[in-house]
Amino acid sequence: GHHVAEQINRLIAANARVIVSTVHDLGLTPYARTRDAVSPGQAALLTCLTATFNARVRVDILQDGRFVGLVLADDLVQAITKVPSNYGLSNVIDAVCATTDPGSTALDCTTATLVTGGSTGTHLWADDRRLGPVAHSRLATHA
Repeated sequence: GHHVAEQINRLIAANARVIVSTVHDLGLTPYARTRDAVSPGQAALLTCLTATFNARVRVDILQDGRFVGLVLADDLVQAITKVPSNYGLSNVIDAVCATTDPGSTALDCTTATLVTGGSTGTHLWADDRRLGPVAHSRLATHA
C-alpha cells in the first residue's frame, strides 16, 4: 500500500488529478470461500491483508481535496454483501460466469456462458475474484 501511495503522490507532484480506488475485500470473493473450505481462516486472512493494504494507501496518499478522488471499493463491497437487495442483487456468494476451463476468467465470459439462472444484474461477482457489472456501475457512480 505504501508503494502504491508513493506512485500516486508522484502523480500529484506532477500536478495530475487522480481517482484512486481501494481494493475490494478479497476475503468476500468466491476465491476466498473456496480457499477457506480447504484451509479455514484463509478468507479472514485475505480480508485482513486487504484492509491493511487499503489502510496504508489511505494514510499515505496526499488528500487535501484538490488532487485525489478516493473511491472506497472495500466499503462498497462490504455494504453490498450485507444487504444485497439494496443494490438489486440476489447473489453475493457465487460467480455469475460459468468458467469451467482451467485458466478461464471473466474476460472469457459472455451471456452464453453464465450460470443457470444468472444474469449480469443478479450477481456481485463476475468470476472468482472480479466484480460484476452492478458493482462496477456503483463504483463509477462513486467516482
